[in-house]
Amino acid sequence: MIKHQSRFRRSLSVEILEDRAIPATFGIPWADPSRLSLSFVPDGTPIAGHASALFKALDAQMPRATWQQAVVNAFRTWSVHVNMDISVVRDTGQPSGVAGF
Repeated sequence: MIKHQSRFRRSLSVEILEDRAIPATFGIPWADPSRLSLSFVPDGTPIAGHASALFKALDAQMPRATWQQAVVNAFRTWSVHVNMDISVVRDTGQPSGVAGF
């Protein structure tokens, strides 16, 4: 008797992804879901029990204006497809997850 064995046999696995909840469905709902403000969290800002090091990490890679413009461009590219206006605002340094203006 000849046994057929596949060289391509792999076991399936499931990858756990991050939560995909949108901001309007939890916490403080958006007052105007067609508008979104974007800010760059200063270093030291509390985020989920840690301190932000965004500027330190990205400034070490490229000039600040370059990485900030890349982030803004990415959000603007996305916003065209979801019919949303995005504006950049100054960050207040409040802990992440706190409602802003």
